Amino acid sequence: MKYRFFSIGSLMAVFACSFIFAVMNYECSDSATVKPARGWQLMRIDGNRNGKYVEFSHEGHQKIALKAGAGCDGCHHMNMPGDRCTACYTCHKDMLKASSIFDHAAHMNYYKKTGYCNECHPDDRSIDNVKRCVKCHSDYTRDIRYYLSARSYTDAMHVRCNGCHQKEDAKNSEKFLSECGFCHQDEL
Repeated sequence: MKYRFFSIGSLMAVFACSFIFAVMNYECSDSATVKPARGWQLMRIDGNRNGKYVEFSHEGHQKIALKAGAGCDGCHHMNMPGDRCTACYTCHKDMLKASSIFDHAAHMNYYKKTGYCNECHPDDRSIDNVKRCVKCHSDYTRDIRYYLSARSYTDAMHVRCNGCHQKEDAKNSEKFLSECGFCHQDEL
């Protein structure tokens, strides 16, 4: 009898803990893994494929960026190793939450062949003693913590796009490009 009570009590504790964990870790249901834009010269950006897209003239933005002296890296500000123009969704993987671009498993698989953990962690396994990324990746000059948190796709797009649109509006003494409805036609 006391074993039955203990079993039922344990089962109830497991369910209670599971419920509490689920509630504490509940995220907004609108958050989604980001998908690439469709098209090339005229792109449809609909990261979560909810049907609300932004039409984006890639060619038009290239001309503006070149004229301003920014080039492609004005938008493609950080590229994955071996890539020249990494798409936004590659690093900004979630619509509403920050995500990491550092792939620990890929590094572990690569270094298993040569020296495993000691390649990046010469003294101990803490993040404070990790070898700087720039030792292997010349473009990755920041501290590892920078690569552990790429802002959400929504935030990245709005910060990157709105900054330039606001500058153009200020230059033209009007508020047009930075209005939500300019990009989000469904908001009009």
